[in-house]
Amino acid sequence: MKNTAVEMFATKVMSLNITPKQMHYFLEWFEQAKEMEEHQIAEAHTAGFLAGDNNVYRGGYFYYHVTYRK
Repeated sequence: MKNTAVEMFATKVMSLNITPKQMHYFLEWFEQAKEMEEHQIAEAHTAGFLAGDNNVYRGGYFYYHVTYRK
């Protein structure tokens, strides 16, 4: 499974010495960022399909989940 940029960033932040309250906020923001990134990746993949990329054969959300959520 590949890591997205947001997941790599989260790994780095989680290794810092932060308070539980800070961690709570970070985890909320992390989930929001993951959702945004999923939509962006899926939309970009779908746009490639609509532009005629013959290697793209399924919808963008299928691509995202197969590539990043195995």
